[in-house]
Amino acid sequence: MNTGDATKRIPNATPKYKRTEQALCDGEAQLRAITNAIPNIAWSTDASGKTDYINDWGYQYSGLTPESALGEPGFPIAVHPDDVGSIVQGWQNAIEMGENFEIASRIFRATDKTYRWHLVRCIPIRDTEGKVLRWFGTCTDIEDVKQAQALAVERETWFRTLFDTIPLSVALIDPQTMEFLQFNDAAAENLGYTREEFAELKVYDIEAIYPHQQLDELVAQRASSSHLLPPLETKHRRKSGELRDVLVYVRYMSAGNRWVQNCVWEDVTEKKAAEAALLQSEKLASVGRMAATIAHEINNPLEMVTNCIYLAAINPNLPAEVKEYLATAERELHRVAHIAKRTLGFYREATTPAVVDIRTLVDEVVELYDPKFTRKNIRLKIEHNGHRAGIIAIAGEIRQVISNLLTNAIDASRPKGMVRVRTSRVTLNGCGYARVTVADSGAGISIADQIRIFEPFFTTKKDVGTGLGLWVSSEIVRKHKGKIRLRSVEGAGSVFSVFLPASPPAEAIQHGVDAAV
Repeated sequence: MNTGDATKRIPNATPKYKRTEQALCDGEAQLRAITNAIPNIAWSTDASGKTDYINDWGYQYSGLTPESALGEPGFPIAVHPDDVGSIVQGWQNAIEMGENFEIASRIFRATDKTYRWHLVRCIPIRDTEGKVLRWFGTCTDIEDVKQAQALAVERETWFRTLFDTIPLSVALIDPQTMEFLQFNDAAAENLGYTREEFAELKVYDIEAIYPHQQLDELVAQRASSSHLLPPLETKHRRKSGELRDVLVYVRYMSAGNRWVQNCVWEDVTEKKAAEAALLQSEKLASVGRMAATIAHEINNPLEMVTNCIYLAAINPNLPAEVKEYLATAERELHRVAHIAKRTLGFYREATTPAVVDIRTLVDEVVELYDPKFTRKNIRLKIEHNGHRAGIIAIAGEIRQVISNLLTNAIDASRPKGMVRVRTSRVTLNGCGYARVTVADSGAGISIADQIRIFEPFFTTKKDVGTGLGLWVSSEIVRKHKGKIRLRSVEGAGSVFSVFLPASPPAEAIQHGVDAAV
């Protein structure tokens, strides 16, 4: 870019040529003034890439001198060592191809001895025939832009991480089209979809209660309300077709130039099941208290009737046939009294765990259900294997489990069928368990139903069952650190096995007591 003094190089130059040469010098001076006025590095090279000019800002910024930067082929500014290879190679390729050059690179700043990101651009200047005469380039500091972009990416990562780790389903929804604009992993996974599948859905596809038009009207009504509205209670349909109870919390927010719904929905299916189970339990407890009251109240009349039968039976003048009738009546009264005593025993249970014999619990429950077996003409076989089957448990709760399993076995069995109840002691993974097995010869349970058999409100009894018995039983067993398993073959019957941690031997318990003393 340095033309020098034209009159010295061309002594015999004409006045016209002198004017032209002066105009070139003036243009160069103007260009230098312009490039020195901008807060960017500006530079130029000849056609071969030799640097012949760097503006004042370039020297001030990089700390280079004309002696160290001008005249040498290669890139003219102090580049970060890690970027040298890519920028020099790119610059050489641009010179060889005669094409524009652009790259992001870190350049040294002398004032604080740091490297900052710059956007490097260079374009060729050609003659009328297209031949490259010179190269002009700039280096624009984009460090702040880079940091802002990095911060934006970091914040987006934080937001996405928080968004996806929330266990509740969260989605941004277009209220006009009901499309999911954004959603977290839980929204798709909780309904059984992949992210790709869920992205193709609309709210209409998962809503199970409100028809399209009614849902649109509800959305419009909520959008126009200025009050904080309570959550919407509805049902969502999973990919499998299963319906789930949900509470949907909706807030409207501005995104760009439009309004969107920020929706969070909570699956409350299990919570509602637990509430229903609690209500059912309270009903059963009320019935139990009433039964216990009745059992207590009938004790006195039973005793009076028993005394009367005794007095009548000792009359020596009674015919033999009448005495036989009185003996039968006395036996039945004893059986009624025994049932009343058992009923009181069921109700008057301790609420803290204690060492109990699983065999005794099974016998007590079976005895109460004996009339049911008789009425339905079902054979019952009880087997107690193992010399000891003690567990640490709340006896009343384990009786409830056995009762539920026996009820299901009776309902599943056909007349003249068989129910087998077996207790034993087994070892699983090195730990001792008391096992109770209840097997029936009924119709069995399909594989599809076996998957859901322990879900609350799921029943195979149609209008007869509540769908809570097995769920409550599994919860009680889990509470006692046990396991409940099912084996079933359609047409052949079902086998439920309950494993409860066995209590330590009596001598171990005594040793523990002695050590504590």
